Amino acid sequence: MRDEMELFEAEGLPWQPDGAIQEKVLSRGSDGVTLTRLAWWPAGLDTSQDGVIRHSYHEEVYLLEGYLTDLTLSQTFGPGCYTSRRPGMPHGPYRTDAGCVLLEIRTPGGLCVTAVPQAVGQAEYVAQPDRPPGTVSGSRSPLGDDFGGSLVFGHCRCFVEVAGANASVVCESLAN
Repeated sequence: MRDEMELFEAEGLPWQPDGAIQEKVLSRGSDGVTLTRLAWWPAGLDTSQDGVIRHSYHEEVYLLEGYLTDLTLSQTFGPGCYTSRRPGMPHGPYRTDAGCVLLEIRTPGGLCVTAVPQAVGQAEYVAQPDRPPGTVSGSRSPLGDDFGGSLVFGHCRCFVEVAGANASVVCESLAN
């Protein structure tokens, strides 16, 4: 839950480092996820080394100043552009030539993104015909190379389909 705040002069808040960017935190929740901030990306910042980004929270971003290039889409966005990303939605990497300022709002997501690699690994393990199904419930084709079913990892339930070399995983939170 966020702290309650009435109108205040956000302009006076100091910029603080957060990795390669600077941020002004407008509000923060006690859950470690909930956050509203201004993020200043300096000129020349390129996030290519981080690859495509995925995270476990819902994210809304409004571009206030400058331009931001999505290197995957090969498209540049300017002031007034907005995005709303569900947990797990792939995006980026990005580059800004002249720098930019973003309003970013994060809220907890119900998707268990951290369980996806584990679910895929378990499904691939189960899909091998010479291995027992273990903790996975589901069904395999008569050939033993395809699998469909569900797995539970802590507070996450993942629905998995493996067909040959392709895997599809969707996870949801079991927490209330």
